[in-house]
Amino acid sequence: MENEKCGNVINISDLCFHYHHKRRILNHINLVVNKGETIGIIGPSGEGKTTLLRLINGSLFKEENLAVKGSIKVLNTEVENFKNLNRYVGSVYQNPDNQIVFTNVVDEIVFAMENYNYSKEEMDLRLNKVITLLNIKHLIERNPNHLSGGEKQLVVLASVLCLDVQVLLLDEAFAYVDADREKEIFDLLYRLKKEGIAIVMVEHDMSHLHLADCVYRLNEGILSKVVD
Repeated sequence: MENEKCGNVINISDLCFHYHHKRRILNHINLVVNKGETIGIIGPSGEGKTTLLRLINGSLFKEENLAVKGSIKVLNTEVENFKNLNRYVGSVYQNPDNQIVFTNVVDEIVFAMENYNYSKEEMDLRLNKVITLLNIKHLIERNPNHLSGGEKQLVVLASVLCLDVQVLLLDEAFAYVDADREKEIFDLLYRLKKEGIAIVMVEHDMSHLHLADCVYRLNEGILSKVVD
C-alpha cells in the first residue's frame, strides 16, 4: 500500500460516471476526505450516492459497460490499481442480507481475515476485540440469518472492522438498527474517528449526521457542500 500515512485518504478529482448509453450519474465530482474526518452525503434516492461509494471501494469497476472519467484515489493510490483495497476500505450497506454469506456468525466475521491470510493468533485477537467493542459476544455462535436486522448489521460491521480499515463507508447503515444500538454504534464511530479512520456516511437526511465534519448534497449529478 502506498503512502499509508498520507493526510488525504480519499481524493476524487473531476469524476464523471455513467453507464454506456444512459444519462450521466456523476458530473465532475471533486471530494477530499482527510484522515480522521467524517463526511456526510445526502440527497434524493437514485441520484448516485451508492454509486459514488461503490466507486470509492472499487466494487463497481467489476461491472461492464461503465464510462468513468477523472481520478479516484484512496491512500494515494488509484482505486483501479489498488490491490486488496477492501482490506483498507470497509463498506456497510443498508441491507445486511446482501453482505452476509455464512450460517455462523464467527465464520462470517473471520472470513475476510482468512482471505487475507491473517495468522490464527491475529484472527483470534481481532475477533475478540471487535466482538467486545460491538457487544455481540452473545451472538457469535448464532446463525446470522436468524438475527434481527440490527444484529445482522452489527455482524457486517464486525467483519469489516477486523481488517486494517482506514476508510469506512456507511450507506444508510442504520436503517435496521434500534435506538439503543444506534447510540452504541455512534459512540464507536466517534472512537474510530479519533483513531484516524475516515468515515463517509450516506443518508437521506441530516438526522444521522451529527458526527459529520461537513455535509454534501448529491443532486442531479452535482456534489455541493451544504454544511461545514
